[in-house]
Parts: sequence; structure tokens; C-alpha cells
Amino acid sequence: MSSVCEHGALTFSSSANAVTSGYRHYSNWQVRTNAGAPVADVNFPTTILPVDELNAFPAALVLPGDEIVCDPNYPRQSYRDWRNLGDRNHVTSSRKILYVAAPPDIDSSAGHMQDWQRSVWDAQTATDTKPGIGAVLDAESIAAYLRAFYDGMEVRILPQKLAFSAWDDDPPNDGRSLRRKASRQLKIAHVALSTGTELIRIRGRSTPPTGRTKEPELFPFSHQLNLNDLADAAMTIVPSNAYALLMLTNHDLYEDDDGDFCCGRA
Repeated sequence: MSSVCEHGALTFSSSANAVTSGYRHYSNWQVRTNAGAPVADVNFPTTILPVDELNAFPAALVLPGDEIVCDPNYPRQSYRDWRNLGDRNHVTSSRKILYVAAPPDIDSSAGHMQDWQRSVWDAQTATDTKPGIGAVLDAESIAAYLRAFYDGMEVRILPQKLAFSAWDDDPPNDGRSLRRKASRQLKIAHVALSTGTELIRIRGRSTPPTGRTKEPELFPFSHQLNLNDLADAAMTIVPSNAYALLMLTNHDLYEDDDGDFCCGRA
């Protein structure tokens, strides 16, 4: 895959659909004041913004079905509004580092989780039989992107190693057969996330969930892990000097029993 954009030209204007949707691009005054400068300090131009400045504030595409099309008059949030939010995390001298936690390893006791990383599309297109070949995330690449995006902030890979293992609510006796134990693991409803100091139970489920058997195409992965359990686990490993922790996973996630998937959670 090429890392260089192959488009011959870039556009910074809205789509033709914007004209009929009621969307209006921001004005010079909005661009300058919403960027955070006090109104009294702004030297308002009598002409439109130069092209290079407009490129720094590209317009929304405004495609059919976009939220901005469905409700174009919904109040906007400016940078100043966001900056003044009372519940926003502030970068401080003691909490100023972005950490990236690499996807947890999978030990032999939970080897069946390897297949959970592999989507139906991976199975149809991959030439290698290795599970999850199309889903593995590279923590170093993610960290490099964050350094470019959050310019000026320090980004580190979390040194703590995470790993998934089997969670057994009823540990077997020494005489229990390995075959029986392996059979139970395939049906297990939970897995364990090892943080190096403790094991945290993570709920899992097979897909499609109960009651959704008529729509199996909505679930490309055979199993999902519970977002809330992973978030609770992440809270236990946040370093004291962290501004934020980004925890990567190669598995599909769900938030609750009624949800098909999750997004927009932090």
C-alpha cells in the first residue's frame, strides 16, 4: 500500500449537496475568533482569507445523510467553547504524556482467541493461515502518528506487557483430563487479562448474540470482548504521569448485551 497520496489535486470546499442542505461555511470572523483570539485583539481583514489560510480550515464535505445535513442549525462548538469546558482534561506538568498500550498477547491457555481476531473477510482473502493476519496493530506506528498529530506532546509505548489467558471460575483438580479442560475453554464466557500484577476478568460473547441470528452479516468476527471490562482494566494500568492512555486491541468489541458494536467511547 502506498503511503503517498496519489490524488492530483486537493479540494477544501463542500460538496454540491451543501447548497441544498442549508449548510453555510464559516466566515472570516468565525475562523479568527473561534480559533481562540480575543475579539478585541483581532485585526479583521476587509477581504476574504488567503487561500493558504482557508486550506488550514477546510470546509465540511456535507455529504447526503451526514448529521450536519439532517440538522444544519444545531449549535456549533468552537475551539474556544471546547477549550473552556469545565470537564476537559488539562495538560499539566505532572500529567502530560500520552501512552500507547500494545495489543495484549495471547498465551497458550487461551489459544482459541487467536481465531477471534480473524474476520470473515480475512478468512476469504488471506493467503496465510495464521489467525488475525489482517488485524494486527503496530503500537510503534500508532505512536508515531500520535506524535505527529499531538505536536509538542511526548508519546511513549507503555512498558507494561498485557496478555490474555484462560479464566477458570472452577479450577480443575489435578486429575481432570486436559481434553475436558480444552473443551470447556471453547465454551468459556470469560477470559483473563493479565497486567503483570493481577488477572482481570473480561467478558466475551459469540456472535451473532442471542436474538440476532437473522442478521449474522452484521458480525464479521466470531467473538467480541466487552468494552467496559477492558476500560476498567485500562484504568488500573494508567501511569501517574499520563495525560491519556490508548489501549489497543486486535479483537472486536461490544458495550452491552443490547449493542452490536461500540464506537466513540473514551
